[in-house]
Amino acid sequence: MIHVLFTCFDSEIPDERREYYLRKMPESIRNKINRYVRWQDRQAGLFGKLLLLKGLTEYGGYPPGCLNSLSYNDFGRPFIDSDIDFNISHSGDYVVCAVGTRRRRVPTDERVGIDIEKIRPAVLSDFKKYMTSDGERTRRRRVPTDERVGIDIEKIRPIVLSDFKNYMTSQEWESIEASDRQYDRFYEHWTMKESVIKAEGRGLSIPLTDIRLYRGKAAVYDTVWFLRELMLDVRYKCYLAANSEQPEFEIREVRL
Repeated sequence: MIHVLFTCFDSEIPDERREYYLRKMPESIRNKINRYVRWQDRQAGLFGKLLLLKGLTEYGGYPPGCLNSLSYNDFGRPFIDSDIDFNISHSGDYVVCAVGTRRRRVPTDERVGIDIEKIRPAVLSDFKKYMTSDGERTRRRRVPTDERVGIDIEKIRPIVLSDFKNYMTSQEWESIEASDRQYDRFYEHWTMKESVIKAEGRGLSIPLTDIRLYRGKAAVYDTVWFLRELMLDVRYKCYLAANSEQPEFEIREVRL
């Protein structure tokens, strides 16, 4: 079962409420949140962890202090144990968290990733994390995979599309150029690929061109992911990637 929690904000919450929420967090998480300079980043980071805490306690049955048990794999992906998987992302005014729980008596469960992008003006440096100094992604060896969930949110934004040609296959790029809504089409491809990266759990070690999109699916080496668009806001693109064609999932808005 996949649970997608999301929230939206357009203003800074009062200091008293922020301090109340921060007291729910382990010290290491509080310190990380408070290091952000912009209030928008602090609030998005805080809301993401609050959504995660809600998902873990309500859907996974974990205790209120479960965030103290967070660990990280070699690629920096957080986890608690093999019974539940999760991922957080934010863009613009939205924060999203996906939580995947293992079903009883089922040997393998859905693995899932999600990405959302906000449509807005952007420059190449906004996507710097996908590049090395020579403008290419670093390739690493494959590692064993486990049940997991990923989520990311991005607002659709105008960019210099030609800067990203090398991150798409020739067929994907032709599809973008042929569209009468090129920015929407670009972010559609981008969020599909990013949701797959987050579901795979190996971070930026997977070159974007190694993810092949076709007919609502994505192929990464010997793994096939099924893609579903989530309509949260017309200004955003959001995609869910799962390893089952029709995963059971729910979407829930949380007011914070």
